[in-house]
This record gives sequence, C-alpha cells and structure tokens, in this order.
Amino acid sequence: MTIALVTGCLTPVTLKEVQQDAVFRKMQSNAITEDVMSPHTAQVLRVYNLTTEFATDPEKTMRDLRERACAEPDRYLLFSMAELSYLVARGHENKSDVDALGYFISSARFAYAFLFDDNLGTPPNQYDPRFRLGCELYNHSLARALRLLEDISTAEESDGSVRIDTWDGPLRVRVEMYGFPDEHPSFADLLLSADYEVEGINNHYRSYGLGIPMIGLFERDPNNPNQPSRASYPATALLRFDRLACVNYDQPLDATLELYDPLHVDQVDIDGTRSPLESDVTTPLAYALSDPNLRTDAFLGFLRAERADNRTGLYMIDPYESDKIPVVLTHGLVSSPLTWADMLNDLRGDPVLRERYQFWLFQYPTGYPFIYSASVFRAALDDARKRYDPKGDSVAFNNMVLIGHSMGGLLSK
Repeated sequence: MTIALVTGCLTPVTLKEVQQDAVFRKMQSNAITEDVMSPHTAQVLRVYNLTTEFATDPEKTMRDLRERACAEPDRYLLFSMAELSYLVARGHENKSDVDALGYFISSARFAYAFLFDDNLGTPPNQYDPRFRLGCELYNHSLARALRLLEDISTAEESDGSVRIDTWDGPLRVRVEMYGFPDEHPSFADLLLSADYEVEGINNHYRSYGLGIPMIGLFERDPNNPNQPSRASYPATALLRFDRLACVNYDQPLDATLELYDPLHVDQVDIDGTRSPLESDVTTPLAYALSDPNLRTDAFLGFLRAERADNRTGLYMIDPYESDKIPVVLTHGLVSSPLTWADMLNDLRGDPVLRERYQFWLFQYPTGYPFIYSASVFRAALDDARKRYDPKGDSVAFNNMVLIGHSMGGLLSK
C-alpha cells in the first residue's frame, strides 16, 4: 500500500527575530519619508486584491477604491486613497505637471476628508500613526500643488475663482485672507518657507499643525518711508474643501485657499474641530534681513557715510498696529540692523511678547558724528508720530521703548 501525503499550498507560519527597532522602522515607512506606501495602505490593496492592479494601472485602482469608499464610507480607506494619490502624483511630477497637480489636490482632499468628514462616523484616533501621516499628506500635497500652480496656466471663473481639473473632477478655488492687520499691504508674491534654509539666525520659531507656512512679499509702497526694501511677512495657507468624500463628480467641487496671519491666528475651526495652524515666523524675517545692502552698509556706512545715506531710516518689520508698544532697536558703530537678527527673532518668536510689542529698526551710517545721527533719528521718530499717532494720544506709542547697542545707545539717549 502506498500512502501519499499532500500538503497542498500551505505556507508555514514562523517567527524570525530581527534587528532591534527593525519592525518599528518598517511601520514608519510611508509615501512621504521613503516614496513607498505605508504598511497600512499596502494591506488595503491586499484586502481588495488590488496590489497588482495598482502596480500596472494606478489610475484605475484609484477609481475602484473611490467606488468602494462611496459605497461603504470608510474613513481609513480614504487615508489610503490619500497616500496612493500622493504616490501617483509623485510619479507624474517629471512627466505631466497637470496630472501631478490633480493627484496632489486629490491627496489633500482625501486626507482632509479622513481627518474631518463627520459623515464617516467616529473621528480618527489621534494616537493612530495614520492620523499623523494624514496631516502630513495634507500638508505635503498642498505644498507641492502650490509649487505646481506657479507654472500651470489655470482658467479664471467669472467670480474670480480658479478652475483646476483633477482626475476625480474639476475644482474651483477662491482665495481669502484672515487675521492680517488693517495696515497690511497687498502681497506681490508668495513663497514657500520650506524652500529656504535659514543661516545666520540660531533659533527657528515654528508651530505644528495643518497648513503651509509661506513668505508673503509686500508690494512696494513708495508713500511708506518705514517699509524695508525686502518687506516680507509670514502667512499660512490652508485649503478648505466645501464638500468631502462622496460627491457628484460631474459637478465642480468648491474649495477656498485661505491665507492666515500666524502672528495673530494660531487655530482654525474645521467643521467643528479646532485645528492648530502650522507656522514659521523665522524664515520670513530672515528673508527681510537677507537684503545684501545690510551686509555692505556696516562698513560702507562707516568709511563712506554719504554713500549709505539713502538707506537711513526707521523701518518696521511688521505693519503698524496701534495697540502695540513700539520697541526701536538701534545698532552701533560699524554695524547695521543685522546685529539684532538673533534678538529680534527671539523677541518676535515669543507669542506673549509679540502680542504686546511691535519691533522697529533704525538704520544709519555710523561714519557721521553721533550727534548728527541722533538728530536724524529724532526726526524719524517725529515723522512716525505724525504718521501713526497725529493726535499724540496713543498709550502704546507714548510707551515706546528705545534699545541701543554701543553708538546706538548714545543715539537713543
């Protein structure tokens, strides 16, 4: 008698000891850190038998998942759709800016729905790594979309909104601004803070949350003698979607690109959820202080004072606010406002201090006699009084603080 043992297609289950922290590192891999999908999203594709399809036809996979997400609303399925959209967008970046933009917008939208859509049941667990990655997918996708929008021509609607075509339907985006001071001038341009690395300032003041920190470049105002030549201001961009997970894809989806002043607004309400805003107040300051003239004026103003005379003046880092006490920083001999870079950044980076004080800089050529420079300083302060407090009854202006270093102390005295 012959007995045959048939094992079929059994796969043995084993445990293998691995290097310390290897499992943790594998669990932390994702579309943002390593351009690979997270283990959570890979598992979703396996569950729906879409792993091979995504490798060969990612666009079809996205549509299949969208149908599933709408048939049986699943918050964590939308997380995976956000991550997969991000990966598809990254694959399009060197091929088609338009396609990449559409997928980055979709990634931001699915991440936004994952985080905030009340129709999906219980809010996400904030201790779940998918929650943290969902926030990062939203931020990174929005940042890359904003970069692409600089190079892509978009159609402007009659109401001033911009139309963007994405793989899962058209999107209409309008821009609104919140929290900026009344004296805030218009932005001539917006730059992503993440595209710049600060050197020459020791501390970097950031806060973490949703949104993209920006550097807003002011339009030059020839009638404002207190505006620096490289006037810049922090802003945070947030893309708010009016409708979320499952919509009529034949109809345009409306969204608002909201610009917030992070010096005055640190949280926003999104469908009843208070969310902190991401901010960066150091990089815009560094942009203003990176004016090449500030580096040369220290020596030029000492050796050839008349050649630096045209840059003498009282300059405001931020637009004037009548309820804040002015603090005027005056540099010393063979120097320029750059001497205050670290101190100014630390003072302005403290939310309690910047709520009560505004910071001004007085720049002057140090080659002139300090008695003469003091008279110019006094005239500049008088002009500021006439411009911003003509009645002389501002409590904040009357409590002005002068801080001088070296020769600047003599001028202030």
